[in-house]
Amino acid sequence: MLRDRWFRFLVCTCGFALVAWACLGPRCRDAEGFLAGRFCLAASAGIALLILGWAVATDWQRFAFWLCLSLVGQAVALQMIDAGPLIHYQHWRPLRHPWLFICLAAQSAAVIAGLRRRWPDIRTWLGRNFRWWQLGGVGVVLFLSGAALSRDKPAYVAEMLFAGLVQAVNLGGVVLAAWAVPPKSLTSLKEKFDRWLEPSSPDRFVAIGGIWVTTLAAFLSFCIYERHPHIPDEVVYLYQARYFAAGRLTLPAPEAPDAINVDLMTYESDRWYCPVPPGWPAMLAVGVLLGVPWLVNPVLAGCNVVLTYFLVREIYDRRTARLSVLLLCVSPWHIFMAMNFMTHTFTLTCALAGALGVAWARKTGKTFWGWLSGIATGMVILIRPLEGAVVAGVLGLWALGAGGRRLKSRCILAFTLGAIVVGGVVLPYNKLLTGN
Repeated sequence: MLRDRWFRFLVCTCGFALVAWACLGPRCRDAEGFLAGRFCLAASAGIALLILGWAVATDWQRFAFWLCLSLVGQAVALQMIDAGPLIHYQHWRPLRHPWLFICLAAQSAAVIAGLRRRWPDIRTWLGRNFRWWQLGGVGVVLFLSGAALSRDKPAYVAEMLFAGLVQAVNLGGVVLAAWAVPPKSLTSLKEKFDRWLEPSSPDRFVAIGGIWVTTLAAFLSFCIYERHPHIPDEVVYLYQARYFAAGRLTLPAPEAPDAINVDLMTYESDRWYCPVPPGWPAMLAVGVLLGVPWLVNPVLAGCNVVLTYFLVREIYDRRTARLSVLLLCVSPWHIFMAMNFMTHTFTLTCALAGALGVAWARKTGKTFWGWLSGIATGMVILIRPLEGAVVAGVLGLWALGAGGRRLKSRCILAFTLGAIVVGGVVLPYNKLLTGN
């Protein structure tokens, strides 16, 4: 109808105008001209109007409503967090702007009203697929992880309760959005999705995923992270990688150490050096030698996609492996950690390689895979020692038969020796640095 077209045009125009205002208007920028946190809310509201305008008078309008409510609701929730440009624990501050709290209350009322009609079906589905202790365990984990620790115990409990409310409301919105997908379209989408997960060239599917992650992380590292460390840990990793690349274990003492005091660096009378484990700086040194240290983590993240595919395929089936690749390719945390200079992406690479080595050693019985798994596990120890201990324990139990067939004795011996030899490099390294 003509009226519907005009209404769609009006809503979309308002959406475009709001996005443009968020991008260009001074109200969404700080004193230095950079985009401020409120940009997120304005842009999300504009995008929501565009989605609603597209879906008006179609079978997708109910889905669009719940999707947009969740989108704007998440943006509102982000405005209630005390983040800022400095490094500190981020806490909920819901009463800082009362109008945000009113928006959350309105979203909560809409979600509760929508779930009320669906509750009998939801309860039946939950009872059929989960046990009470499983739901309780998930709820406890979400509740306890919803807020950062605080010395003020009453404030901490209040934050957790508020975070639990926000999580529940947004989860309810997602459930209602999924429920509102038109049945005919859902069947069609499922068929297309199934065909997509079962391509004729699985290697090409995985390769595209790896290239996508590397390209996206590299783009963000170049344009957003500016190829530059932002926190003290990253600074010392890059320092250490640079003098590793120059063939040095330490640097000569600076003439005025107080003038260039860098966190996490050890200063002595004749030298200064970084005391952190050498695994990640050694890998980062490869990027330094090539002149592109900012590309190391993006490339490793792409490798993680490939390693995840092969590991999950060994444990489950090909469809589950492709689905895992898809989720990893769109994981914001995986992409974010891939664009910085932190240790986590390389740790994941080595842990995946270690697990894959155990899986292939069990499958083929070849000692080579035991060695590979042990070496990769030893590298985790050289990067993040506590995580290395966890990975060594888990893979060691897996190699001994927990959750599968026990490896051959020579493979277990290779795994053990590989982990000890590589992980033990930290001992002579510490000896060279400290004399102990």
